Amino acid sequence: MDEKKDRFRSFALAFGLSFVLLSVIMMLIVLVVQPVINPQAQQEPQTQPQSAWRPPAVDTFTLAVMGSADKSAAPFSVLLIRFNPQYGQIPLTVLPMQSQVTLQAEKTTLAQVYEKSGGKGVREALQETLGVKVDRYVRLEKAPFLRIAEKVGSVVFEVPYDISYSKDGYEITIPAGERQLDGQDVANILGWPELTSDPEKNSQLAGELIAAIINQNKSCASLDTSPSLFKFIINLIDTDINYSDYEQRQKSANFLAGLEADAAGNLPLSGSLSEEDGSFLLSENYLSMLRQYFEAI
Repeated sequence: MDEKKDRFRSFALAFGLSFVLLSVIMMLIVLVVQPVINPQAQQEPQTQPQSAWRPPAVDTFTLAVMGSADKSAAPFSVLLIRFNPQYGQIPLTVLPMQSQVTLQAEKTTLAQVYEKSGGKGVREALQETLGVKVDRYVRLEKAPFLRIAEKVGSVVFEVPYDISYSKDGYEITIPAGERQLDGQDVANILGWPELTSDPEKNSQLAGELIAAIINQNKSCASLDTSPSLFKFIINLIDTDINYSDYEQRQKSANFLAGLEADAAGNLPLSGSLSEEDGSFLLSENYLSMLRQYFEAI
């Protein structure tokens, strides 16, 4: 049973969560030609002609997205992603559920918070711990994920390592280098056993892959596609997103769909495992970086 959950964990993390975001909240994004990993971009918007329409700052939106195998299974990680249309940025980061957080000034972990308070509790704990605004949460399970995945395609991605291991009696081999990956390829990459014991390495690979998927599939944000896609997905997931969250940002989304520049970028996780209880302690440098790219409160 655990092995099956691990296999789904890998697939859902990179593809499932990404495409829920792509189709539900990607409508919130506006791209301008500005690299995401650039702190100055937070402070100085891209210069545009005065006659050009510019998305308002109010369209900014941050989501905490959790993935799990089924309704009875706890989430395995949290994807935190912010859509900043005013500056053309989509920073994202992947946190393990063993991350140490505070909720109502009490130290705990994301896993423990979810067990007691569900997705709303995770959203509140992230906001309190990170010091950034988190607007909504999404929980995605296997069955709806598979339905969503049918509507999306492959991704071209620079695989950073030679990956080779055995699974279910057969050999998985994915050489390093630029590859066109389908869903099963992504599952095989993130199912690599070497990742399970290293939260930072796992977060970096997953985050970079999610960013690539979003950047290569932004056409889902067009007005021709996004309304029906939103209605399809919103009925499949557990979330506190509402229709007005999407409706308010349709114009920004349509603008995004017509642009070519990439805006999604991964913010690398950093921290250490606690010898006392095995929780993951987020570093001060990581917290500082998040506050540069997400809306500090």
